[in-house]
Amino acid sequence: MISGHSEYSEEGSDIVCAGVSAMTSLTVTCLENSGTKFSFTSDESKPQAVLKTEEFTQISENILESLYREVVSLSGEYPAYIKVEKREI
Repeated sequence: MISGHSEYSEEGSDIVCAGVSAMTSLTVTCLENSGTKFSFTSDESKPQAVLKTEEFTQISENILESLYREVVSLSGEYPAYIKVEKREI
């Protein structure tokens, strides 16, 4: 789950939020192209997106791990604006 605004800058010019959004969008595209069954929902009324895979393959795990690593990397550059928690279900 990705939620909240980073509050780095005003909405529409927030590079931290834009970076996470771009990474999430790329992840969804990669999962689609890999044939992975998943669901993705986002809510325009609040800043939140939920991505759930219905199957775990090596490809889907690599894609999701890449998203995680990139968000962690970005949080290292902007630690006051991004909090990362990894939850395995």
